[in-house]
Amino acid sequence: MKKLIITLILSIAILTGCSKDGLIDRYKNISEKIGDVILTNDCKLKGIRTFGLDHYVGIYEVEYKDYTGKEVVFGGTTIKKDNDDNIHVKIMIKDSKGSVQVIQKLKEEDRILASKDGIYGYDFNINDGSNYLIINLKDYSGKIKIDVDYIEIVKNF
Repeated sequence: MKKLIITLILSIAILTGCSKDGLIDRYKNISEKIGDVILTNDCKLKGIRTFGLDHYVGIYEVEYKDYTGKEVVFGGTTIKKDNDDNIHVKIMIKDSKGSVQVIQKLKEEDRILASKDGIYGYDFNINDGSNYLIINLKDYSGKIKIDVDYIEIVKNF
């Protein structure tokens, strides 16, 4: 798939006389659009999602009733992120029955952030590649609120 996309972009660049920087920008834009396709569509979500500055951050609130499925609520794919793209994820789960997992996918690594009632907080650096926040549920009833926002890390001089 990557080879096909790269070949397509190179063909477009050659035909349009695109510069190297223009080529990289086009590839980045295509990569980001493909990454957005992985997010669960708003009309298919069980709750209400409000994006922040981009699709990596925002608020998601939901109340499930005996639901089994997966929702990809935040994230994306990019070839170039700033080194300062740090996010804070706050998760609140309550009134749980059934199985729930809130998972942070950073490139190829999946990390379970929450799987039972409680309030959780995590800080992550979003790197190049695919990065998503996913909710996996099996026969689950309960309330979940997820709040993701960019944070500024103060660096020592």
